[in-house]
Amino acid sequence: MHPRLPAGSHPGGPADHRPGRVLAPAPAAGPGERYLKRGGGAGSGGHPGGKDVSEGHPLILYDASPGIACPVIETLEGSDFCLLVTESTPFGLHDLRLAVEVAETLGIPAGIVINRSDGEDAATVAFAQEHNLPILMTIPFSREIAAVQNRGGLIGRDLPGWEERFTDLFTGVSP
Repeated sequence: MHPRLPAGSHPGGPADHRPGRVLAPAPAAGPGERYLKRGGGAGSGGHPGGKDVSEGHPLILYDASPGIACPVIETLEGSDFCLLVTESTPFGLHDLRLAVEVAETLGIPAGIVINRSDGEDAATVAFAQEHNLPILMTIPFSREIAAVQNRGGLIGRDLPGWEERFTDLFTGVSP
């Protein structure tokens, strides 16, 4: 068992990108990570008190599942910013519209990352402009990126120039 995880929790290794993961310094244990159950948003069947564990820390990242179901809304409640990751497809734009509506209803400022871009992003860019949402990053559809991710790597670590791009993204959404 990982020494900084609560009993019954376990990391999934270097490619652990489970929904509902809460990253925050562990109380009285130094920097660490807290994990919620797969598919669970904070407070929705995940680690008991997932949001409470991270209370008071300067930066907390919550990862919600796609869509606008109750766990997503629960994860967004009380957030300072919503980073919406979309693809420039008809389905991606449809889901983006719904997610933006939720963020607007909750009064949470948002920004967009276009993932797997094929360069045909005009509809997504137009939607973002209509809603005064910044496009904070565009990640191209790339065999090189896919290969890194397929072997469990991170493009920010494994591909030149991407660490800086993710640092800029982080800086752009930090309070």
